Amino acid sequence: MSEPPLDAAVREWAAVLAPEQVCNDVDRLREYEANVTAIQRKIPCVVYPMSTADVVEVVKVANRYRVPLYPISRGMNWGIGSRVPPVSGCAVVDLQRMDRIHEVSTVGQYAIVEPGVTQRQLADHLREQDLPLLLNVTGSGSGGSVIGNALERGIGYFSTRADALSGLEIVLGTGEVLQTGFGHYSDCTTTHVYRYGHGPGLDALFFQSNFGIVTRAGVDLMPRQDIYRAAILRIVNERDFAGFVDAVASLRNRDIVPGVIHIGNWHRTECVVGPLARRHLQAQGIPNPDVAQIESFMKQEGYGAWSAMIGLSGSGLQVKTLQKEIRRAMPAFVDTIFVDDKRLGLLERLCRWFPFVPSLSRKRALLPAIKELHGLSVGRPTNETVKSVYWSAGQEIPESEEMNPDLGNSGMIYVLPMLPMEGRVAREVVGETTRIFMAHDFTPYITINLIDRKIMEAVINLSFDRSDAVRTQDAIEAVRELTSVLRHRGWYPYRLRPDEMDDFITENDPFWQTARKLKAVFDPHHIIAPGRYNLV
Repeated sequence: MSEPPLDAAVREWAAVLAPEQVCNDVDRLREYEANVTAIQRKIPCVVYPMSTADVVEVVKVANRYRVPLYPISRGMNWGIGSRVPPVSGCAVVDLQRMDRIHEVSTVGQYAIVEPGVTQRQLADHLREQDLPLLLNVTGSGSGGSVIGNALERGIGYFSTRADALSGLEIVLGTGEVLQTGFGHYSDCTTTHVYRYGHGPGLDALFFQSNFGIVTRAGVDLMPRQDIYRAAILRIVNERDFAGFVDAVASLRNRDIVPGVIHIGNWHRTECVVGPLARRHLQAQGIPNPDVAQIESFMKQEGYGAWSAMIGLSGSGLQVKTLQKEIRRAMPAFVDTIFVDDKRLGLLERLCRWFPFVPSLSRKRALLPAIKELHGLSVGRPTNETVKSVYWSAGQEIPESEEMNPDLGNSGMIYVLPMLPMEGRVAREVVGETTRIFMAHDFTPYITINLIDRKIMEAVINLSFDRSDAVRTQDAIEAVRELTSVLRHRGWYPYRLRPDEMDDFITENDPFWQTARKLKAVFDPHHIIAPGRYNLV
């Protein structure tokens, strides 16, 4: 009797790599299958390459035995599938052990990294080496992959990350290694400062695709500025929301503010601020702070229906000018404050010196969250925001800094539509989301990110207890209903979960037919991530 293909592949991977680089332990595989999105997929094994050469061997063996692979960088794609593939039966290729920072250029303002390099790792490296550079971080957790998020076209604090990569090194589905841009000329010194190179631009083919496995890339960094300050803008009443968006959008579409502007509803703000405020109150001797008490603190401190954060940076004169422009652009119903590390430090000392002053007591409870969010504007990634996943799902927050909500009962599903930058559109999306989620008895967590002069992104999610099968199904139905309504309006998500690929990728669409033809060139045996942004 011949050996099953998967067993043969596992045996050969263990031989060409090392036994400890291949895992088919049932308990460990269950951890990979677990995900906050509640998608059910079976994963038969996990392979841990440590170099590009290892990835080549993994792909060659997979081709030999026709075993499909599903590459992940760090697998922290919470709410959009985590580590699970679109179809069952894929061997996961976990790239987390490929975590080398090969080079940082202060002149070219880039780093060359592998897919296992995390936000925290790169940010710490820049700080420890005292380099005058910053990383465009996201608020989704410090342990996320820099390359992985960029390949998914993630949105950073300052800008989209899709344009940040250059000189990709890719192991194709054939096992060949491709270098994009000028990268295939080994002596070229401008690969990561001029990403196009000669001929067709191939880089974009490997964003949200299943043609190969990216094993290295250049990542753009930003020059450190003299001053970093954050503008916090707040409105109390929901009726002012559309005008608020239009006022803030005027700053973005006139390029007065160059970075991404983040606007969160009350529920989003509360689930981020709440866990940090609770921890502070517990440290003050209040063992089980009431959520209502924290919400009362927030309302007394001016947090209302919507809050926005805008990062400001530059020279002292530039930042002062930006502050004046923001104040001039905001209507009377907008409350505006400005914070930076120096001002937050002073406020922290005042709170410590005068704890008996009620207003300072409230500020001290909310200060940790403000500091963490402001840290994003100076390139400091944080794990504190991950606590919101547990908080909003009503789950206990782990004490460990390394949190993984996939392994608990927290449930969370994202919907991520791209929208024209108009207040009326934002109001309609918020209205439909609220109507549908509340009809299913879910809280609508919503952020509107103004990305550039033309486009904004809605980050929408609901939370639920994943151990409750009925509520889990309710959550899935609510999200599908919302996605359908938004799609009917012409507002499509910019990222797809593994369980909704078939809803958008259809046989009669020439775009997806072309993607299938390209698959035959780069991966003729359909080894890499079958069904991921492709018909095959």
